[in-house]
Amino acid sequence: MTTETSSLNKNMGRGVSKAVLIYLCYDHCRLQKYETTKNCQKFSLGENKTMESQEPSNVDPPSDCIIPAGTKLLTSIPDVLMIPELVFGGLVWILVASIFVFDRDSQGWVIFVSLLLFVLTLLLLICYFSGWPRNSTAWCFLDACYHGFAALFYFSAAVLQANSTVRLQSANFKKQYQTDIAATVFAFAATVLYVAHAVFSFKRWKTI
Repeated sequence: MTTETSSLNKNMGRGVSKAVLIYLCYDHCRLQKYETTKNCQKFSLGENKTMESQEPSNVDPPSDCIIPAGTKLLTSIPDVLMIPELVFGGLVWILVASIFVFDRDSQGWVIFVSLLLFVLTLLLLICYFSGWPRNSTAWCFLDACYHGFAALFYFSAAVLQANSTVRLQSANFKKQYQTDIAATVFAFAATVLYVAHAVFSFKRWKTI
């Protein structure tokens, strides 16, 4: 009886030991599985963050890629064209205003357009030179639109100035006639500059 009891106790002890061992192995495997899942989640989260950081954002590109500022403005096409625009535009209204205006309607429009665009272009050049607002794609589009409308205005002024010059040819005013010829040439030159500036500005806006 004692032998059977001891044998039964040994078998029960072995069974308990096996059960404890199985439970420990199961718990160890479950812990490893949890850590593996957690590491995978961390890796997946880090990969998603990396992919998000690599995705292109809607932030405007660096300012130097749109409209340069400072001395870089003098080496950038089409921004450097504002300097000859100011020169030719200033010469137009100075020449027309320096003589007696025979055709007040036509040449009055010429003076108005050339003087207005001279002031606006000068203000725009000062803003660009000081670095504002060169990092805006919307402002780059407005720059292209401004020079496009300025080209149309200057073309109308150049045509009216040429018409006034032709009408003055028959009169005996040689000095005024020569001055009007020079103003007409400079008006058409300013028109070409504004057209070129508008074309290059639209191309720059399209590439942003």
